[in-house]
Amino acid sequence: MNQQNKKIIRKYTIIYTVVCLGISNIMWYAGYALFVKDEQHPLAMTLIMLTSFMPAFITLLMTKITKEGWESLPLHPHPIAAFKTYLLAIALTLLLVYLNDPLYLLLFKGNVTYAPEGCTLAGWLEVLFLCLLSLAMSVEMLGEELGWMGYLFPKLEALHGTVPSIALIGLVRTLWHVGILVHMDHTLISFLELLVSNIMCQSLLIYLTKKSNSVFPAAVSHGITLMAPIFIVYSEEFYAANLLPMKFVGLISALLIGGLCFCLLHKEKLIVRANYIEDNLK
Repeated sequence: MNQQNKKIIRKYTIIYTVVCLGISNIMWYAGYALFVKDEQHPLAMTLIMLTSFMPAFITLLMTKITKEGWESLPLHPHPIAAFKTYLLAIALTLLLVYLNDPLYLLLFKGNVTYAPEGCTLAGWLEVLFLCLLSLAMSVEMLGEELGWMGYLFPKLEALHGTVPSIALIGLVRTLWHVGILVHMDHTLISFLELLVSNIMCQSLLIYLTKKSNSVFPAAVSHGITLMAPIFIVYSEEFYAANLLPMKFVGLISALLIGGLCFCLLHKEKLIVRANYIEDNLK
């Protein structure tokens, strides 16, 4: 890649990141500030929902302004050709989610509190219900994954290669949530946990996207991780008393699944260095 192309891509990447993070965090902060005061506030939920679509909206603006177009974005779901990848997305993400349970059991000896309003389905019915809800939730998650996996990551990868871009996209995802994190009691701990978790989990989303040439499997995976907490809700007292070890358990799960997907990326030669595509076109 010549220096001129690098400068253009770097400029678009910086503009996209600054604008998206800036607008999104303002909306996150305002939405959650209203939510904390009144959970039923209509404007709060509207802002929170709209923020999820900001990465896709900024992508639309950028492709229009720069005249890149949407043709290069992996928008086709490929439901038949990528059917196995969708199954893999569900299986690996469920493993990521449910792997926490036996670890929590070992660490806390089952001393967890289930909220009565949580879902009471058990076994395979719970898994099936979670998958169905996640398919619906994946529509909203496309608002994120179109921006992160569809637009931003390919540009970062072209500039820096796959491995550094895994860390960079994980950092961007974490900074995107700052407007939420500032409302939490343990802001710094939550930020660091989310940062490490995001970096480790990026291999999963990147593998699914590259394998399918579509952002849809990543959106399905994201939907499952978002919906999972409705099934098990810990009491505030239990969570506060065991904050650090609970975070540690979650990171173990992310490390195992993220490491597995990183190995798959390497095995299937999906990890590339910067300028790989351009070098092979010469």
